Amino acid sequence: MASTIFADASGTAVALYYAVQGVIVATLGTLATLLLPGDTVWPLVAFGLLLPSLSLGGLVMLRR
Repeated sequence: MASTIFADASGTAVALYYAVQGVIVATLGTLATLLLPGDTVWPLVAFGLLLPSLSLGGLVMLRR
């Protein structure tokens, strides 16, 4: 019984994590494409630099 409750909770947590991640990635990717010239590589460069920077910033904030 306890393993079923844990499985349900962990499944919900994973689904929520991926849902939030999808919203963040879609929003930032769309903004990068709309705000930067779409016929160049700059949206991809900005997106590739922004997300790791946000991840590292969040890691630093968690460790404080």
